[in-house]
Amino acid sequence: MKFPLNIGALCAVLAVLPSAAYTVKNDKSSYFMSQGKEVRLSIVTKNFGRDISRIAFGVECTNECHSSAFTYQLMEDYVRATLNDELYSYYYVEDDDACHPQSESCMPKELQEGDRAFSLSLMKKNGLNGNQASDEVISTTAQEIITQLKEPSKLPPFFMISEMHSLSSEQVIPKQVCRFNGLHCEPSSIWQFVYNGNDQVTVNYSVDKSSLPSIEDEYALQEFLAVMGYQCMATYKGKLPHLSGQKECYYRP
Repeated sequence: MKFPLNIGALCAVLAVLPSAAYTVKNDKSSYFMSQGKEVRLSIVTKNFGRDISRIAFGVECTNECHSSAFTYQLMEDYVRATLNDELYSYYYVEDDDACHPQSESCMPKELQEGDRAFSLSLMKKNGLNGNQASDEVISTTAQEIITQLKEPSKLPPFFMISEMHSLSSEQVIPKQVCRFNGLHCEPSSIWQFVYNGNDQVTVNYSVDKSSLPSIEDEYALQEFLAVMGYQCMATYKGKLPHLSGQKECYYRP
C-alpha cells in the first residue's frame, strides 16, 4: 500500500495509521502536481553533493508535454511546490511483525528534504528566500529559469522523461526524453529507451569519455533509473573516447 507524504508532515501522517505491525519503505523520490499530472522530481548532484548536476521531471504524457505552454506551466508549478513547501514523497506500508508505525525504527530514514534544499539554492540565485511566495514571484522565477536555460552555462540541464506505468505493478517505464532549451522541451535522442516487457528496459546512448558533460549525462542516466527502481548493467562498443553504451536494466525496487 502506498501513501503520499508531505515532507514536512511525517509524524502527523504516521499517527493516523491503524495500530498494527508495519514495515516502511521509502520511495526515494519527491513529487509535485502540474496540470493534473503527478510529476516525479529527480536531482543528481556533483562535487560530493555540493552542486546540482542534472534535474529531471518524470511525467506520464505524450507529445503535449513538449509544448512551450506545458513546459512553462510545469516550471511554474515546480517553483511553487518548492517555495511553498508542497513537494511530497511516498512511503510503503506492508504487514510485518518488525515494527509499529509510531516506532522510531519504522520511520523512513531518507526523506527527500535534499530535493527541496537543492531546488531552493537554485532559486535563491534570483534573490528568493522563504515560503509562501506570491503568484507574481513564482511566475517571475519560472520565467527566469526558463530564460537562463537558453544559455547552458548558467544553469544545470533540465530534462523531462515521459513515463508510462505498468498496469500490474508500481513499475515506471521510461519512454522518451526531452531537454529544456529555453523555449520548450526539445525531444532528444541522448537516451533511447526500449521496453522489453515484464521488468526489463534497455537504454541505448552514446558517451564521450573525454568530455565531462557527456560523462555527467551518463551518470545522471544511471541515477534517474535507480530512482525509478532499476538496477542496470552497462556494456560498451567502439573505440575510446567515443563509445556506444547500452544499459540492460531490471526493475528491482
